[in-house]
Amino acid sequence: MGHAEQLRFFEILILPCDNNLITVVVVEKERILYYKINIKMKRTYVITGFSRYPYAALVEKSRQIVSSLNGNTSFGELSPLLDTVKITIDHFENTLQQSNDDAILQQQQYRFALILLLNDLATYVQNNSGNDVAVMRSSGYNYIVNEA
Repeated sequence: MGHAEQLRFFEILILPCDNNLITVVVVEKERILYYKINIKMKRTYVITGFSRYPYAALVEKSRQIVSSLNGNTSFGELSPLLDTVKITIDHFENTLQQSNDDAILQQQQYRFALILLLNDLATYVQNNSGNDVAVMRSSGYNYIVNEA
């Protein structure tokens, strides 16, 4: 029983405080200790906003993203989705070279589809980058680093 008397029992409570601080309360028998800890973290966010891109710039940025993600080991196997994006880019680019009324409607449809696909990929990149700036940079997407 000599060892049992040496055991210390305590409880730890973690309480949110200000923006970048938490309060850690350690309750040990009759003693209470307070610690304030700064938990400032950097968060990396994908920037999309593809609807603001002019048509030619959207094609160029889309190809850059596909090229960056193709074979990128940081994001696993994306072949089926990247193939779909490539086909959509090709169709969109082909319609840009036409000027009849049907082509204009198709341009808008392919542009809309391409933006949806790029946003889906952006969500995947955001969720699988682990807030690593180098990984985010390797995706081809624009990003920002924000300190929480």
